[in-house]
Amino acid sequence: MRMVRLDRVDKVIWILPLLGVLDVLSTFYVEWQGYPLVVYEAGFLASFFTELGLLYAYVPVYLLFLVGVATALWFIKNRVLHPSHFFDKALLFLLVVVAGYVCVILTTTITGNVLLPYYASGKVSMSTITVIVSLSTALALTLYLREEILLWLKTNGEREGSVVAC
Repeated sequence: MRMVRLDRVDKVIWILPLLGVLDVLSTFYVEWQGYPLVVYEAGFLASFFTELGLLYAYVPVYLLFLVGVATALWFIKNRVLHPSHFFDKALLFLLVVVAGYVCVILTTTITGNVLLPYYASGKVSMSTITVIVSLSTALALTLYLREEILLWLKTNGEREGSVVAC
């Protein structure tokens, strides 16, 4: 049996379902605080399910979707892409951008849900916090993934140490 060691890109991909769980918890926090989700829930499907009163049915659909996206991204990165092909290097960069974008959106949503009482009272500007959280998350991801991506882009053959025998 062969196990694949997770690199930094894999870790960013697999953090997406965890961020989804935190998003769901922060959504329930907003509901618990007494704010109507129909007004404050930004996602189209979440708003749709909330209007129908089926928020609890939405949760497993949403989380399974995020697990599916993470699985697809991980499979493409580790089973389809090859570091010696130029086109695959471009696809890896696109894959990292997609994973990073989803991570930024989820982090911004979680922060927005947690800070909603401050937005509603006018103590904090939603747009300012959104910009700060988005930029800081994007910068942190860029710094975290920079070496991994550069190594992948410079490699002409198999990545060293990516497969460990059990």
